[in-house]
Amino acid sequence: MQKKKSFWRLFILLLFAVSVVTCVRFFKEEVGNFLGKILSPSTPREAFLKKAKRNDWVSQNTLETWDSLYQSAKQDTLQIELPYREILALNNTLQEGVQAWRFKLPAGRRVFIRATNSSEKIFGDLYEISVDNINEKPSNQPISSLDTLINQLNIESGDVRTSNLLLLIQAMPESAVSYDLQIITQPVIDFPVAGKTAKSILSFWGDPRDGGRRKHEGNDIFAPRRTPLLAVVDGRISSTRGSNLGGKTIWLRDGEGRDLSYYYAHLDSQLVSVGDVVQRGDTIGLVGNTGNARFTPPHLHFGIYQSGAIDPFNFLNDPDRMPRSPQVAIEEKLKKVPQRGRHYLRTSPERAENIIRQLIADEEVTLLGSTARFYRVRTQNGELGYVNFD
Repeated sequence: MQKKKSFWRLFILLLFAVSVVTCVRFFKEEVGNFLGKILSPSTPREAFLKKAKRNDWVSQNTLETWDSLYQSAKQDTLQIELPYREILALNNTLQEGVQAWRFKLPAGRRVFIRATNSSEKIFGDLYEISVDNINEKPSNQPISSLDTLINQLNIESGDVRTSNLLLLIQAMPESAVSYDLQIITQPVIDFPVAGKTAKSILSFWGDPRDGGRRKHEGNDIFAPRRTPLLAVVDGRISSTRGSNLGGKTIWLRDGEGRDLSYYYAHLDSQLVSVGDVVQRGDTIGLVGNTGNARFTPPHLHFGIYQSGAIDPFNFLNDPDRMPRSPQVAIEEKLKKVPQRGRHYLRTSPERAENIIRQLIADEEVTLLGSTARFYRVRTQNGELGYVNFD
């Protein structure tokens, strides 16, 4: 009898404990969400929407539709590859006023987004997309917004993995707008070899080593012996060693908020000591071929580590060049699909990308923008996509 009472007492205590923990978690989540809404700064678009509702700048029905179309655009699936450029010319319909682009930002890159030559004020928000096995979901709040004074934003990939991003740009309610959208990237670190660029990388991640027994975990940058080696970030020297494999090496710990360490190997000379604080561009060593590189031309083996080695190429690759201005012009807003040839509505301005459907001869589409060879269009059924009329 006593054992049964003890069992039930223990069961009740466990049930109470689980209930308390559940309530605490719920309370923390709800309070966190509530405080987040209060304390997080409004985006320029959100600030405009609040003022417009309060001051009756635009009818409430128009504002509700304007906001609803923005929320719906988060589900648009048009994909682009960087670098990218598109010229848009949109009429004053609320539906045309908001456009969306999805793209991937590789680890080690910072993206720059500009909307130049805008004829009217526009709003732009950048969302991160979480991807699982079922669906893709944009973050609740933008990770960055266009500065409405210069229509520009920049942000770097916050992880060692590729980031999936969604850009939304929306015009003011009931305003016709045109702008030149430009999206380019550049590395988040400086190049480690003075006077050299990515063209000097001649051995890459994954190349076989020791007869295929291991793979290369870095990039080899070739340069004359004793070429200065530069700190790629502000940081601290965490190691200066010598070994049969890497020869004379330096480890630089990132001091700019990234959880990364940078590895320099095969040096001719180490010009820093453990504990030294360095800034971007400081000379920390000289190119050589020490260690197991003694039978190869002088070069720097450069590696990046965060709980293991990371492919450094995107961190080292040259800044993107701005794509040329689109060659196809929007001469008229409404266009009929040519009778000759096959013309496909696609999810991306590339011929090899997914086809939404084949367009019908003489079908009318509304031209929204143009890239190098493709138009961005909306069909009479409301479908968005890219099409080439050549």
